[in-house]
Amino acid sequence: VSVAKVSISGLPRFTVSIGVAHHEGNESIDELFKRVDDALYRAKNDGRNRVLAA
Repeated sequence: VSVAKVSISGLPRFTVSIGVAHHEGNESIDELFKRVDDALYRAKNDGRNRVLAA
């Protein structure tokens, strides 16, 4: 993720972790959000600055 290379004077370095998922027609919104949330936390645990698909 190219945000890892961004440097803004006066601000601490930051990371971006993103979880994404495609909504399956047979799942509830709660199930979709759970898959997205799981992907987000996997991205964080895998070293941050990542995008993971569920």
